[in-house]
Amino acid sequence: MFDGFAGRDPDEIERLIDEWRGTIEDRTARARALEARLAQLSETARSPDGLVTVTVSAALDLTRLDLGEGIRQRAASVTAREIMATMRAARGALVSAVTVATAETVGTESAAGQAIISAYADCLAPAPPTVPASSGPSAVPGSSGPSGVPGSCGPSGVSGSCGPSGVSGSSGPSGVPASSGRAGPGVGGRA
Repeated sequence: MFDGFAGRDPDEIERLIDEWRGTIEDRTARARALEARLAQLSETARSPDGLVTVTVSAALDLTRLDLGEGIRQRAASVTAREIMATMRAARGALVSAVTVATAETVGTESAAGQAIISAYADCLAPAPPTVPASSGPSAVPGSSGPSGVPGSCGPSGVSGSCGPSGVSGSSGPSGVPASSGRAGPGVGGRA
């Protein structure tokens, strides 16, 4: 394991170990900074007519929905489609914000950065159509998530379970240290 140190000057070995330690400490600090930024992220989108406003958290969960009074003049199906389209826009904006936060902390070229961005982007990608293998209880027609829960993402199959594991309520590749048991992302604006 230490064959590379054989015959080297002890001062040089100490310098190499210090550099290695510094690199680890720097990566840890960057990962913690990213974790803190992701936990504070949320994005809001408004429909083109301004009647639907949606806010999503870093876990891609809906945290706020505001409907203008004019919404009462529409059919429920139109309102539902507008809510879903506006939520997709907010989630897309969140992926952009995650990409910026990742670039500014751990970098988009690092394995951790790529895994985090990919985890968010994968949650927004349309799920391939599923064909039930049987008509038993595990086959839910029209489901798009891996567990049969529409809109689910990630191995837990719980809606909104996307993102790195350092974000409360999520399951995905861990690019940052696990959260310290705090309640989860804030509902306010961007940090």
